[in-house]
Amino acid sequence: MSGSPSEKSEAGRPSAGREVRDQLKRDEMLEAVAGEYARVTSLVSSLSDADMLRATRCETWSVADLLFHMLGDADRALIAFASPTDEPADVDFASYWAPFKPGGEDAVQHARHIRVGAAAYARPQGIVDRWRVTSEAAIRAAKASPHGRFTTQGHVLEAGDFLATLA
Repeated sequence: MSGSPSEKSEAGRPSAGREVRDQLKRDEMLEAVAGEYARVTSLVSSLSDADMLRATRCETWSVADLLFHMLGDADRALIAFASPTDEPADVDFASYWAPFKPGGEDAVQHARHIRVGAAAYARPQGIVDRWRVTSEAAIRAAKASPHGRFTTQGHVLEAGDFLATLA
């Protein structure tokens, strides 16, 4: 989101204060996402195939289904970190999610996509293996990118806000 006029320099660029704030938010969110990704990897790496098929608190989803859903976000991160932009942000981490409504027809289609995608693996541990390499690559890409804004799913987000959508 563009800053208030007091946060803009005379040239129309973010002020130094805003740049520092945005970098702190980015660093904080990157640390949070990296930590969560590592914890998920540690947890699912210890599960058997039978454990991966157990139910979760997400209605109708097994552990494998839920991990496959999370894998989609790690894929989204890789794409976004390779898609920097100078365009102004049009959503923040909260408003990004506004169009996604639970229980609607889109949610049913997404749930089916997740179920079919997760079931395509010969063994649930295949999802764990793909999660591990993809989530680690996403964190490496985030750390390596000097850019401040990224595009994802038709939107532009500040780096910290984009990382917050992954946390």
